[in-house]
Amino acid sequence: MAGTLKKAGGVLRLNGATINLAGHLGSAITFLDTNGGAINFTDGATFDNPNMNFEHKGNNTFSFKLAAGGFKTLAAGTLYSVNNGVFSAAWSNVTYNVDIADYDLRSGLRIVLMDFTAHQTKFNTDFNTAKVNITAGDSGLEAALSFETATSSLVLTFPYPVTWSGDNGENWRNALNWIPTNLPTASDTVLIKSGGSVTNAQNVFASIEIQTNATVKVGVDFFGGIGRTNSVAGILDKDKAGTLRLNGGTLELFGALGSNITWLDTQGGAINFTDGAAFRNGNMNFQHKGSNIFGYKLSETGFTTLIAGKLWTGDNQEGWSKVTYNVDISDYAGAMPAEIVLADYAGHTAEYNQPFDPEQSRPKVNITGLHGGSLSFDTATSKLILRVYGPKGTLILVH
Repeated sequence: MAGTLKKAGGVLRLNGATINLAGHLGSAITFLDTNGGAINFTDGATFDNPNMNFEHKGNNTFSFKLAAGGFKTLAAGTLYSVNNGVFSAAWSNVTYNVDIADYDLRSGLRIVLMDFTAHQTKFNTDFNTAKVNITAGDSGLEAALSFETATSSLVLTFPYPVTWSGDNGENWRNALNWIPTNLPTASDTVLIKSGGSVTNAQNVFASIEIQTNATVKVGVDFFGGIGRTNSVAGILDKDKAGTLRLNGGTLELFGALGSNITWLDTQGGAINFTDGAAFRNGNMNFQHKGSNIFGYKLSETGFTTLIAGKLWTGDNQEGWSKVTYNVDISDYAGAMPAEIVLADYAGHTAEYNQPFDPEQSRPKVNITGLHGGSLSFDTATSKLILRVYGPKGTLILVH
């Protein structure tokens, strides 16, 4: 039905019938009693009375056919399970069929199919007992259906990150460069695929993955935040020379920090380095500020030394007292015992001349691996040095 189904007023009962609705249910209908029926909604279907109460009665089937642009939300009144104490229906009595074969992810990752003004308590739990069938066709898409009790909404979500397309240049702040075509929000997972090139990147995301051969240049000082994770297999850089501040975030570094970063302010954050990680600016100042955690993951052959500028302490002259080092040597299969330079600084502030004493938790050092090891800081050369234990033998230097 593409036109309007009208009624003089009051209740409309399906009584086991099926309605194919591409048009409207009339504004005079105040109560829809599904009564064992089925409704097939096509995008554009509308309830002309957005306060029309909607009652699940008996076993019902509701089907939704999305267009490329999504689905126009159906607004209704209260979702009822029971009327006058009888005809109680639960989620287990409902089947939902959702056809997403024609959908284009550029239109969004979250679609409200039905928005009720309220719902009876029967629908507060057990949505997992509803039968849900998702038809993807040749699209290959995945989607999940849920009922959000806080908003009384039936919601379809697509479990994909907000993904960089670069269809309209390199500027992060152009919505046309993203799939879907809206800028990332603070709750989004963001993906920059291999080959992507991004400028003016903003500090707005829950987590970001920068794949191999992708470059992200940041247009702000802060790129991180408490609870945020930056996974960098490509290059993370600045638009122009300046400071990058973690601001409590976690940086998983498989790739490189770019040459425009002149100062790295860890600012209460964590960095986990995997062998092969690099600083493209060998003169980049490295500041421990607040409480920091640094992880080093060795490969079979060891760890390529990180070359940096001067090692600075924080504003409160924390020194080694607020640093934790986690070193994983589980995969190392080189000669042992071995001496491996993890980081080579151009110099260091006076606070780091104080004893490097893991036994007193200045800093805290955790080494994982069968062979064991120890960590030290050589004040003469400003090097962070790992010694891997093992069979007795001559120490070798592994770069």
